[in-house]
Amino acid sequence: MRHASDFMSMDEHAFLNALDIDPYPIFDDLRAKGPIHWIAPVKMWYVVRHDVASKILLDSKNFVVGEPGSVVYDTFGKHMLTVDGPEQIRYRQSFRAAFSPRDIKENLAKRIEADVNQLISTVEAEGETDLRRTFASRLPILTILEVFGLSRDLETIFRTWYDGFEAALSNFQGDEEIRTTAAKNVAEFHALMQEQIDAMRGKEERGLLSSVVNAPDEIRLTDEEIRKNALIIFFGGI
Repeated sequence: MRHASDFMSMDEHAFLNALDIDPYPIFDDLRAKGPIHWIAPVKMWYVVRHDVASKILLDSKNFVVGEPGSVVYDTFGKHMLTVDGPEQIRYRQSFRAAFSPRDIKENLAKRIEADVNQLISTVEAEGETDLRRTFASRLPILTILEVFGLSRDLETIFRTWYDGFEAALSNFQGDEEIRTTAAKNVAEFHALMQEQIDAMRGKEERGLLSSVVNAPDEIRLTDEEIRKNALIIFFGGI
């Protein structure tokens, strides 16, 4: 078995490729040597032991999540995963209602089941298929559109955006073409989301976006805050 030190002596491209193929031997070796390590090829500290990771996550006084050098911040900016304290709680609570077990059971489960059956029917009709293309890549997008109360006609463009974001979040080498594509996709998402916000303002419609847009003034997020947090929920949800 190759050790983490062997991988870290590789050049940046080779290390990232090895990490992408199978990270677990690297994590196992790191964990045996200690709980925290600086990984130069990705310019990040890796915390590889659960108890230490838990302490860090709960210690917002000494550790922050909004690191401008991270690919998450670089791609998505300020949102509920890059702020701490009261601001993070405010963002999270504004969106949390749609993800309660009760709401999922009452409002989402049947729709997901119907989508699953429809996608399986498509697979049966084709006889032979690529499961990721016809099922696994489609169901999460259809589900998150349902959560937000948005049209299913947006599925294709959301898939395009997702692919751009996925590339950006593994862009530890800072490839400018990948960053530019992601920035373009983020701008397009914000433009579309603002159109949806404007259309839903003052209208009590089905879905999470309408409930956030039409929240009482004293707790309502700004349009920009809604867009930025909706973006990270869309990406994470998919």
